[in-house]
Amino acid sequence: MRRTLATLMSLLTVLALLPFASPASASSAPVVAEASITVKDGRATPQVRLLSTTVNATVEFRLRLKGATEPYATVPDVPFGWGVIGQGGIWAKQSPTDLRPGRTYLDLTVSEPSGGRLDVSEAAFVDSPTGVFSVSSGVGRGTVTSSFAVTPFVLHSGTVSKIVARLYRAGTTEQVGDDVVPSPHGTAKYPTHTRTDYTASFNPPPGDYEVAVSAWDEQGDVRTTRSGIVSRKLAQRFEDLRSDPSWTDVNHPDATITGRVVDAAGQPLSGVTVSSGTPRTTTAADGSFSLKVKVTEKQVGIFASGHGEYAETTAWLDVERRPVNTRVTLTPSTAKAHAGDTIKLSGQLDVAGATAWQPFAGRTVYLSYQDAEAPGREQPAPAVTTDANGRFSADVEFHGSGKWTAWFNRALGDPDYWSTHADTDVKAVFGTQITSVVRPTSPSGYRGPITITGQVVRPLAPASRKNVKQGYVNLQYSADGKRWVNQTGANTDANGRFKVSALLWNDGYWRVRYAGATPSQGSWDDPSVTSSFYVDVKYKTAVSSFDASPEPVKKGRTLTVKGKITKFTGSWQPAAGTTLTVYFKPSGSSKWKAMGTTKADRNGWFTKNLKATADGTWAAAYVGSSTYLGVWSAGDYVDVR
Repeated sequence: MRRTLATLMSLLTVLALLPFASPASASSAPVVAEASITVKDGRATPQVRLLSTTVNATVEFRLRLKGATEPYATVPDVPFGWGVIGQGGIWAKQSPTDLRPGRTYLDLTVSEPSGGRLDVSEAAFVDSPTGVFSVSSGVGRGTVTSSFAVTPFVLHSGTVSKIVARLYRAGTTEQVGDDVVPSPHGTAKYPTHTRTDYTASFNPPPGDYEVAVSAWDEQGDVRTTRSGIVSRKLAQRFEDLRSDPSWTDVNHPDATITGRVVDAAGQPLSGVTVSSGTPRTTTAADGSFSLKVKVTEKQVGIFASGHGEYAETTAWLDVERRPVNTRVTLTPSTAKAHAGDTIKLSGQLDVAGATAWQPFAGRTVYLSYQDAEAPGREQPAPAVTTDANGRFSADVEFHGSGKWTAWFNRALGDPDYWSTHADTDVKAVFGTQITSVVRPTSPSGYRGPITITGQVVRPLAPASRKNVKQGYVNLQYSADGKRWVNQTGANTDANGRFKVSALLWNDGYWRVRYAGATPSQGSWDDPSVTSSFYVDVKYKTAVSSFDASPEPVKKGRTLTVKGKITKFTGSWQPAAGTTLTVYFKPSGSSKWKAMGTTKADRNGWFTKNLKATADGTWAAAYVGSSTYLGVWSAGDYVDVR
């Protein structure tokens, strides 16, 4: 019984020290709905649930061993404890009594202030050592409009010898109909007991009832419990429900709901209160009604109140809910920006009003970004809320070329409005730099080539865009370092590397410039340029036909060194009068030693007689001047014997 009552109390809302109502009259005799004995540590605490009595009634509990005529313990003057709405009141007193071995019965007496008295013998029992035998009615408080079934169950450690379900007028001992023997439909085994489930059906006329379930154990003792009130009502229903108009939206929420309320046979019911939230009306003689409502959902709930023997009922009418159009704009503070910059995205959200577009205030607009380098991969950005004028703005960090999108109601989370979005493209501007530059030497020869190599890169771009591919670079010349003229150009390769060459005509400054790029690849490039460098241009000279003879030569003999020197001033001419130095590098040495000078004749030929002293290599060199480049001849090895 303790398990049953504990389960009951956990499922019901208990209101302590509140009076409770009963459908029976105040003069009705008390009814024992359920009694139990709770055992803890070998001590017993009785409890009883009563119907149709007042909170001022008192209860006396008596504990008696089976076969005895006198109690071994009495608990007098047990007061009202708490009320259970619709299920009577609980009388219990926390003064546990030592439980004696064997089966103990609970006898009780209910005394009312009016002098009324109810004596109940064997209202409950318990075994010591404790066995298990408790009953649940399997039904709570509720309203039904047709026959109904209850599903009682018995927890027992022994045998259930008999079980009966009876229907009573609520709060009374007036039985309605015959006893019903519940049908078992399931058994579950536990370590200390068994649970057996049953089913019993009833089909009484309209009224308020309680179901009492009694079960007998193998010793013939009975446990009884009563359910909460079950109200059997007649059914009423709606028919011919319509909405005029058949659709609504946020600009046109008003609709008139019409229909009829009828009984189960279709006969009209008049005077029935019909409502949908706050609006309410009553049905006419033919059961018809008309109700003006504001529709905010796709379904309108219509409620007919209970009246007399009829149960309340609810119906749902589908009304088309049309979304209202919305529109949004999105404008960036700039059409292009450097990576890492902060830009402002601004826009306007409008909603279609009854006659014109209106600002949509206080709504969330979601921003997102798609990188042009990775189309289809969307990156969320901060959400913004529109102001009183429907405006919104957000400062966002710029990472590269891509599409920004402003979304309203993207996932149609608010079915009253259509989703809308706006896109805007913002192109990236990348700074560029020319690195790994290899410069020509100075001075350099007149009409000779000047070649510069290097690489153009975007330092802050993603790895895939670091190198400027197919970027055009110019080799530029300036006589004064101020006014620059393009001489030639070339495209960078897949790694951004380039090689540009031109011919040297005059002294001057040189540099390489990358002019930047338009967004053919989705981004802009800033221009970049190398530092300038000066190249001194001189006429070239050359030594040809150089020879040292004879060879081999005897040591101490005369060795003749000769050759021809020419200069290039547009064509090659003899360098008449040019002074050359003759050098000798002994065999096995790395150092040249000047051995004398000679001057070229008018045809550019020069000769020098020297004394042969050791094996080695001979050469002639012109040191150059402010106009001409110096030159060395090829070396000629002479064997001295």
